[in-house]
Amino acid sequence: MKLRWLPLCSALLASSVLAKPFQPILEVAEQFDDTRVVAFINENDIRDYPVWEDRDSAPPFSISDAIHSIEAAYRADHRRLDPAAIEEIELRKVRGHEKYWHYLVKVHDASRGVEHYAVYVVLMNGKVIPAVVEPEPFK
Repeated sequence: MKLRWLPLCSALLASSVLAKPFQPILEVAEQFDDTRVVAFINENDIRDYPVWEDRDSAPPFSISDAIHSIEAAYRADHRRLDPAAIEEIELRKVRGHEKYWHYLVKVHDASRGVEHYAVYVVLMNGKVIPAVVEPEPFK
């Protein structure tokens, strides 16, 4: 008796999953020092994205803007970013999107009591995306 509801429930569940709009994901895989980092950017996050075509001018989003964006992300997570914790910042192209750039920011995280670094991708529109640091393969 209970199994007769299974097809109906399955159909409803499948229709709700399929009804969600497809949001393409852009993978950003970078080599940062000796570490490989990966971040996933929703394609909608780079719509209306400020482009940087004229390399003789400053980027549309400065390094200090990127640092302020990370500070705001830390505050939203009820943490505080020590400015001295920022180890490195690099400006990189978004692969496959020639006029789009992003910052890679390496932050020293002493909250765990061990040597740990967090890496963030900061888009030129101010969005901060935590990158996943891929572990080194066993040799």
